[in-house]
Order: sequence, then C-alpha cells, then structure tokens
Amino acid sequence: MPTKVNAQRISEATLAQQWFSFLHGALGELQSAFRRINKTKGLTQKDIGAKLGMDPARVSKCLRGRTNMTLRTMHNLARAMDCRLVISLQELGSLRPTNRPPTIANQIEKVTPTGSSGGTMIVSASNG
Repeated sequence: MPTKVNAQRISEATLAQQWFSFLHGALGELQSAFRRINKTKGLTQKDIGAKLGMDPARVSKCLRGRTNMTLRTMHNLARAMDCRLVISLQELGSLRPTNRPPTIANQIEKVTPTGSSGGTMIVSASNG
C-alpha cells in the first residue's frame, strides 16, 4: 500500500536555501570539469567561448558563478568541454543536505575516481 504524501507547504526561505545549495553544487561540478579538462586537454575559456560563440569574459563569469545561468547555458558549457550535463532526482529521505558537514562515507565517495563516467558531469537535485 502506498504511503501518504506529505502535502505540507514548503516555505520560500527553505526553497531558496535549497536552490542555493543545488546551484553551488552544480557550479562546483562545472568548475571541476573545466579545471580537469584545462589540465588534460589544454581547453581554455577562450576555446569554450569560440565553440559557443560566447564572449570569453561571459564564460569566465559563468564559471565563477557571477551570472545566473540557465540550464541551457550549463548544458552548452558542458558540451563545449565534451561533457554531458545530467540531472538526477533522488527521494529526499535518502539524501543528506549538502550544506551540512559531510560524513566520512560521503568524503570517501567524493575522492573515488570516476574514470568510467565517460565524460559525464552529474548534477544532482538534492534537499540541501
């Protein structure tokens, strides 16, 4: 028998805090991908800009979090770095908010190499 859905309204403050955390995580993934690809392939912000027809200064603003990017912009940046932007949804009961200190298990998970990801950048929607 299915469990009853909690229909309690989520406050704007809570949603704003969770959005900030999600966006911060997504930006961190973009930045990490750029640093890794810059180091391994020599791809520069100027190269990304040329691939997308975007001013390198705007690429820099995006990668520094100085502009409010759309999912389309994030997708385009990822593609210019030969990555795939993936958004996954997970049930809230199975997640730990990302604005809390990580547990040892989460720290180990973060340092585990993802060489088999095939150029995939994963951005997860979470409750943190």
